[in-house]
Amino acid sequence: MNDYEKTFLEKCIISSKRERLRYELNTPNKRNDFLMRFCHDAKRYIVSKNILFYGPLNELFLKISAKEPCNYILSTKYFNGTIMNFLDMQNYILNEYMSAIVVTKSYYIIKEEANNKSMAYLIANK
Repeated sequence: MNDYEKTFLEKCIISSKRERLRYELNTPNKRNDFLMRFCHDAKRYIVSKNILFYGPLNELFLKISAKEPCNYILSTKYFNGTIMNFLDMQNYILNEYMSAIVVTKSYYIIKEEANNKSMAYLIANK
């Protein structure tokens, strides 16, 4: 588990779920289990008071700035995480059909699929 993932757990995940998710991130053959938890009904894991937006993924991109210098992506394709610029990140998660987690200096994005739609949470990085 790297620093991006640690801050994601500490700032976004409810305390009662953190230990299990920390274990999954730290165990190579369990990382997929971690990601699958965010495919549907991700809200059960998220600290709700930090949610700034929940809605269609394409609407999310109207609310955030493309000026974020670093976008860490964790997904089934980027199983161990990778860094992307804003436009590459946007393109990638708009075309990804599984869950994805994005960490930036200002916010977190959790992408899930709900009712055959790509939905996203925007969470403050406080």
